[in-house]
Amino acid sequence: TTKRNNNNNNNSNNSSNSNNLGLYLAGCLEKIKTTKCSNTQDEGVVFVGMDTPNLPMMEIVDALVGAKTTNKTATAYISPALDGGYGMLCVPVTTPTSIFTCGIPWSSPLTCVAQIKALVSSSMHVRIGSMVRDIDEPCDVRALMEEDIIGKNDKDEKNGILHQYTPMHHNVKEHYSYFKDRRPTLHFTTKALFALGLLRKDPDTGKLQVVEERFERVTTTTTR
Repeated sequence: TTKRNNNNNNNSNNSSNSNNLGLYLAGCLEKIKTTKCSNTQDEGVVFVGMDTPNLPMMEIVDALVGAKTTNKTATAYISPALDGGYGMLCVPVTTPTSIFTCGIPWSSPLTCVAQIKALVSSSMHVRIGSMVRDIDEPCDVRALMEEDIIGKNDKDEKNGILHQYTPMHHNVKEHYSYFKDRRPTLHFTTKALFALGLLRKDPDTGKLQVVEERFERVTTTTTR
């Protein structure tokens, strides 16, 4: 979700989009609650920001293990983002949908704090994950490039590590070593940035470049 607020009209649109986001997330959780698949009744539910490529796969696995309602204490897990939002939220399937519709200020520096408050107010235990960076501005792309998180043709991500991992493993703790230090969206994030024209390769040097003017057009259009 972009954070651009250039005028009052944009502020109004952002407010509308924020309300819609809360309702959308609540609707997703409700849909999972009402599924007839018996193997989902005691599982965790993960919401992952699609623009958060530096979220380690290990944290997703760890969050799912902690959120199982068969545990003595089912726990929510949230990974804060540098801009005040969050890159991942994992909750037990029994979590009330009201955690998304109780006045969370979406696309705000206080989004993560407000979400944690909503979880705690619902009498839930909450674990805080590592700080992640989502992609809202050209500087975010550059920072991820410097960390070698995007722009790198990683074999695991290109081939899809989830396709190599059998989902029938119920004791995920035994497979922590498989996920250690892996990230789920490296190749696909780079591919998406190229497809949107936000990233290009210099024909002379072969180095990746952020296309700032294109970035401005794409993100401005997204908010309208």
